[in-house]
Amino acid sequence: MDEGLNEYTCIRYWQDKYKDQNERFVIIPFIQEKLGIAKNLKFSWYEYISYSTSAKSPKAQPLNLKADEYKGGNYGLNYNKTAVFTRFLQHYLGEEKMDEIMQDYYETWKFKHPYPEDVQTVFEKHTNKDLSWYFDGVLKTTDYVDFSIQKKDGRYIISNEGELKVPVEVVFFGDNHKILERRWLEGFEWRTTVDPPANVWYAMIDPDEHMPDVNRTNNSTRKETHFHFVWDQPTYYDHDINYLPWLFSYNFYNGWTPGAVMYKGGAPGYTSTTSIQPMWDFNNNLPVIKLYRINNFNSNNVFRTSSLSFSGMQYQGNTGGAIKFDGSYGEDESMKSISADINYTKLASGAFDTLIYSIGQYTTASINYSLIRQLEGTLKRSSFNMGIQLGNGFTSAWVEADLKIKFSTKLGTDIRIWTGTFLNSDNVPTHFRSFISGGVDPNFSTNILDRTGRSNMSVINNQFVKSGPALRGVVRQDGIPISSTEMTWGVNIDPSFPLFIDMAGGADFDQTYTAAGLKFGPLIIPFYQSWEIENKTAKNWQWIKERIRLTFSIDLVNLTF
Repeated sequence: MDEGLNEYTCIRYWQDKYKDQNERFVIIPFIQEKLGIAKNLKFSWYEYISYSTSAKSPKAQPLNLKADEYKGGNYGLNYNKTAVFTRFLQHYLGEEKMDEIMQDYYETWKFKHPYPEDVQTVFEKHTNKDLSWYFDGVLKTTDYVDFSIQKKDGRYIISNEGELKVPVEVVFFGDNHKILERRWLEGFEWRTTVDPPANVWYAMIDPDEHMPDVNRTNNSTRKETHFHFVWDQPTYYDHDINYLPWLFSYNFYNGWTPGAVMYKGGAPGYTSTTSIQPMWDFNNNLPVIKLYRINNFNSNNVFRTSSLSFSGMQYQGNTGGAIKFDGSYGEDESMKSISADINYTKLASGAFDTLIYSIGQYTTASINYSLIRQLEGTLKRSSFNMGIQLGNGFTSAWVEADLKIKFSTKLGTDIRIWTGTFLNSDNVPTHFRSFISGGVDPNFSTNILDRTGRSNMSVINNQFVKSGPALRGVVRQDGIPISSTEMTWGVNIDPSFPLFIDMAGGADFDQTYTAAGLKFGPLIIPFYQSWEIENKTAKNWQWIKERIRLTFSIDLVNLTF
C-alpha cells in the first residue's frame, strides 16, 4: 500500500506545481506543443489508464496479497490502483481533511512499519464517513467502478453498472455550463433517481475525473464534438474524434490510395472503438472507404472477454462487410474461444485474377472454436482449432493443431498440422477452394497487395497467406495454383533458426508435396521443392529468384484504431 500512497503523493505534487497549466504532462515538447498531439495530456490520466487497462481483467488480483503471490503485471496495481482511488478518496473527503489525516498518519507512524489496518484506524479517527468501500472494496477485492447517468421525464437516473459501491458525485449545470450544484450520493446499491435544481441544462458524474470509472463515456447527459490532430487525452463525456492523414494504403488494383483516418475510442475508459478511413483511388479516379467498429462487453457468467465488431469496405474491387462475435472463456492455462461471423462480398469484374477468384456476390457464415493450453515441460504450448464455413452451394470444415516445443532455452520448433474438407461441394466459388500453396483471403480479412494477378506481387504466386495446407512453395498445374474441393492436409515445421519444412497433400493429388527453405522476416526463400520436374533443389540464383515469396504479419491496409 505504501507504494500506492507514494504514487498518490506524486499526483498531488504534480497537480499543485502545475495547476496554472491545468496539470499538463509534457513528455516531448515538440510533438505536444508544436504539432498539438497529446497537448492536453495530464499526469493523473497516466495513472488512470495504467489502472483501468486491467481493472476488469479476469486476471486481476486484490491488493491484500504478499508480493510473491502476484501474477504477471498485477503487482503494478499496488501503485496505480491505490494511487487513483486514494486521489478519489481525497476528493470525497476534501483536501483539508485529507491533509489533516495524512499529517496525523505521518506523525504516528514515521520510522515504523504500519499495515493497512493502521491506516484505516487513522482515517476513522478523523471522519465518521463510511470508508468500507475503500478499505474493504478497493484493497481486498477486484471490484471496479462503473456508473452511468441518464435523463428521463426531467429527472436523473444514476445506475451502478459496476461491482464496487462507492459514493458518487453528480454535478448539475445550467446555461453557459455554469455549475448549479454539486451533490454526493451515498449508500445506494444499484439505481437511484434524483431531482435536479431549477433551470438545469445537463448533469455529469464526476466531471473533474477523480473517480476511476472504467467507462466514462456514459457519465454525462449531453455531448459535444471535438476534433484532435492524431490524438489527445479524451474527455470521454464528449465525442472526441481524432484524425490524421493516411498515406500507407496500396494495392495493385487501386494503386496508392492516400486519405485520412478518423477514429473515436481505442483508449482505456472506452468500451468501443470506431474508425472511418476515406481514401482516393488514383488508378480509377474514385473515392474508396473502409469502416470499422468494435464493442467490447464486460465479463459475464459465460465469457471472460467478448466483443462484437462491424466492418465494411468499398476497396480492392470489393464492396462488402462483416459482422463478427468473439468470446473467450476458461482459465489462463487452458483458454477457450468461440467466434462467429457473417461476411458479404461483391467482387467487381476486372479487379481479380479469375484463375483463383470467381466474380459475383457471396454471403458466408462461419463458426470457429479454439483451445489454447499453456504447458510445462518440453511442450510449452498447444492449440486446437476447428471451424466450419457455409455458403450458397458449399460447406467446408477444417481442424488445426499448433504445437510449440522447446528443447532448451534457445532451441525449439513450432509445428502446425491442418486438415480440411468440403461437406458440400455442389457450387464452390474458386476463391473458397482449398489451395495447397496458401490462401487467397476470400473474406478480405488481411492485406493482399495484388488480387489481379497482373504484377510480380500477386497473391499465391508471390505473396503467401498462411491458410489451409499452407505449403510455402507454389504448386501449379497448367500455370494455375492447384486447389481442391476434397480433403486436403498440410504440415508446417518452423524451427527456432531460420528454416522451414512443409508437407501437403490431399485426396485429389497423386503425391505428397514437400518444400524446404529459409525464412528471413517477410521473405520466404525455398531451396527444395519436391514437385519440380527438373532441378528440385536450388542450383543458382535464378532458380531461387523465381520462387521467392513474401508474407506479412502486420496488416497496414486493415489497421484500425
